[in-house]
Amino acid sequence: MRTKKNKRTDDFDIAQRKKKISKVEKTLDENPSIEDLTLLKETDVADHPELIDNDFTLSDDDNDDADRSLRDLSNVTTADPFAKHFEKEITEELASTLLSSVTKDQKGIVLWNSEEVTLSHLGKAENFNLIAHFESLPDFNEGDLIKLHVKKSLVDQLPTANIWNMGQGHLSELQLELFTIINSYKDLYFPHRTHKNGEEIRVVYCLHALNHVLKTRNRVVRHNKKIEAVKDYVDDSFRDQGLTRPKVLIVLPFRDSALKVVQMMMKLLSDKEYTVTSKKRFESEYGSEIDLKKGLKPDDFEATFDGNIDDKFRIGVSISKKALKLYEDFYSSDIIIASPLGLSEIIGAENEKEKDFEFLSSIEVLVFDQTDVLLMQNFDYVMLILNQLHHMPKETHGVDYFRVRMWALNGWSKLYRQTVMLGCVTHPMIETIFRRHCFNYSGRLKVLNHPSSGTIENVHHANALVQIFQRVNVSSVQDGPDARFEFFIKKILPHYVNRIVSGQTLIFFSSYFDFIRLRNYFAREEKNGSGANFAVLSEYMKKGGISASRQHFLEKTVRFLLITERFHFYRRYKIRGIQHLIFYDLPIYSHFYPELCNMIQDSSGEAIEKFNQGCTVLFSKYDADRLVPVVGYEKACELIASDKNVHTFHSQ
Repeated sequence: MRTKKNKRTDDFDIAQRKKKISKVEKTLDENPSIEDLTLLKETDVADHPELIDNDFTLSDDDNDDADRSLRDLSNVTTADPFAKHFEKEITEELASTLLSSVTKDQKGIVLWNSEEVTLSHLGKAENFNLIAHFESLPDFNEGDLIKLHVKKSLVDQLPTANIWNMGQGHLSELQLELFTIINSYKDLYFPHRTHKNGEEIRVVYCLHALNHVLKTRNRVVRHNKKIEAVKDYVDDSFRDQGLTRPKVLIVLPFRDSALKVVQMMMKLLSDKEYTVTSKKRFESEYGSEIDLKKGLKPDDFEATFDGNIDDKFRIGVSISKKALKLYEDFYSSDIIIASPLGLSEIIGAENEKEKDFEFLSSIEVLVFDQTDVLLMQNFDYVMLILNQLHHMPKETHGVDYFRVRMWALNGWSKLYRQTVMLGCVTHPMIETIFRRHCFNYSGRLKVLNHPSSGTIENVHHANALVQIFQRVNVSSVQDGPDARFEFFIKKILPHYVNRIVSGQTLIFFSSYFDFIRLRNYFAREEKNGSGANFAVLSEYMKKGGISASRQHFLEKTVRFLLITERFHFYRRYKIRGIQHLIFYDLPIYSHFYPELCNMIQDSSGEAIEKFNQGCTVLFSKYDADRLVPVVGYEKACELIASDKNVHTFHSQ
């Protein structure tokens, strides 16, 4: 039993250790470049090896940044967004509000504030903030990255790494606005990535990821040295870690994308003494698998599929003082780069016994790049990743719980996670993730920018192509597929089957499930002798089947050709012999609309007579996200709100 005297002695020891910590902090503040810390008394660190990470050692630049970060520890109103975001302890009431994903409390009081803002380069955006934690947008005019608390070593390498800015400062206007947003640790949804600005954007999130990891590392190193000085005394000011080591997860569609990310990180970290482990192996496994012939396909296709397009990969990356280490065990990694398919093989589905996802428990920055391409893959794997994030580990994995942040121990890691979603399309699935799977207490920002004109203006035809937009009236999103199917087989298809509208007809499907449903319907009708013969083109077909379907359609052996958007995305074949085109639903990629319309011609490649060609589009009031980029914002609003169900467009 502890006596009062012993308790006084313990209190005295603690007080003495606190004084020593203060003395150490003061000395380090006055001498930020000190290397050997000779003023500190030698201590027996062997008794507490779990407190020391031998891989963490400081450079002069590390000392400078670490000093600045440590001075900010006691003041979460610091200008450094990293300290401001991760050192703040949110209340249990606020945490409950965030976890409930509600917009109003039980009394009907609005919890989230939404405002439309206009940025100089990104344009219109919607900014979401918690009423209880309102954060104004950062200063977008601040172009000094040092003042934005970016590590000097990264800033020094940026002009060499960022070749897309053509020497005009460290970052372009687009890059600076994007970086300023994500550097504030807000969630970001940017649906205007293109094959032209994609590499510019890659620089931004690679810079942010490395800056985040290096700041985390600095804190751990500095605290390690302080703990060495005062033996085993640890208070809450030393809490600087999560439940597991990985802090950044970057989800990409192809190995070539991962190659470009790692190469960019190499450039940002590179100096004469910096090394990259397993570099040759990495370049061999992630390097170019095919030599794509240029000039035969559209530019966006060549940009997407140039290089290694294997979609099953995962790799751990750790950052140390003088090395970027590839192929690290996930529990020893700072950054994980993976495809949805590759990561799903490790984390497993809910009903699988052998699975490991505890390394995802403390992800603080989550980046989805090329979300549009991820939609063309199996998106269920993306949802699986989101569902396996931030579970409390069942094993310790070598963690020192005295160093784990309290909000992580409380199970609130998801409330501090930043999510960055980058792609070139808006889509309900991405919107759902942004609304229901992003709990960041610092808020989120969604770039809007509705186009005034649509891709329909790129439809060019010798004889003005008549394009009929037919609205399908539906009562709810859930009833949409059934209502569309019934409308199509009763109102649209009979005109073609009964030869009221004659000619070869291609039917386009964005949804694979709709494609299967109509394929089965056509098969039943053909078997009963009441339908027309048909062929299909889907992403799962082999080359022999694809060639046969295209040939049968060209030679008019079949009258209908059913094609999926994924097939067009992965192949981009020019389909010959189309006289009539039906969009069962509009494509996710708006530029596919003019591409397919411009294919309408006879088997000889000549334009068809005006009255023997046409295009029909089905849409509902819930298709605004696809209608806007095709016809433009104002026209889309008109089509959805109009009393008329049928609208006609003519190509130029």
